[in-house]
Amino acid sequence: MLSFGFMDESPGQAQSLCFLTSMAPELRDYTPTLRAYLENHGGDMPFSGRLALESGVLSYESLLRWARDAIANYEERKGRRRS
Repeated sequence: MLSFGFMDESPGQAQSLCFLTSMAPELRDYTPTLRAYLENHGGDMPFSGRLALESGVLSYESLLRWARDAIANYEERKGRRRS
């Protein structure tokens, strides 16, 4: 995320958008696997382990929502510049 924070300044906004559009599908595909693992094995895990995994799942789901919103913002911004 720190690298992303500086992307617009060096590689540029096109590279920032590319980064996001490659990250979002990875998160979309991986997060259900984590959620399924939590649902299937969470009861067998140490309590702290289950809570840590739950935190990770929620973080990835939140990051995916953010990435989708960020992509939409970049695309909207691109559209305004063309007008």
